[in-house]
Amino acid sequence: MTQPPNFTQKQQGVVRGVILSLFTIATAYSTARYFSPLPATSSLEGRIRILALSLLFPALTLLVCIGRLGNHRFYTPQDIDSTVSPTKGSTQAAMLQAILQNTLEQLMLACIIYLNAALFLSLEAVSLVPAAGGLFTIGRIMFIRGYAGGAASRSYGFSLTYQSTLWLGLVTVLQTFFV
Repeated sequence: MTQPPNFTQKQQGVVRGVILSLFTIATAYSTARYFSPLPATSSLEGRIRILALSLLFPALTLLVCIGRLGNHRFYTPQDIDSTVSPTKGSTQAAMLQAILQNTLEQLMLACIIYLNAALFLSLEAVSLVPAAGGLFTIGRIMFIRGYAGGAASRSYGFSLTYQSTLWLGLVTVLQTFFV
């Protein structure tokens, strides 16, 4: 039998964050699936409304990230021109830029997955879309709050954002093509 890998403390912290996020996602999706407060709607208009509302708060997380970086650059003389200056900006500006970039990437993926889920999931499962939007938003908040603390501190938020979109995508593919 092979030995399990010897993870560093940071890696162990990341694994804890991922496991906790998977538990959170399973709980939220189970609750949304079986105790949906949404009215059953098969109309295109109803599904588009669910999609729009589900993307509202995730989009606001991007708005916050853009605003944080813009405000930082405006109020920090060394960073006001950092995107066009040959000199590197501050560590804070680089961190805010990394958070913004990751949020943009995650939101782009979420938009594609949520659109397909809203259009193709069954009436019983479409309530997973707003649950995913809520998980995305909570995940981004936790990611932003934990970012400066390193990988273990941000792993729960990153995983909550990414895994909730991943699992919604998998459910959508399975239900669309195999059920």
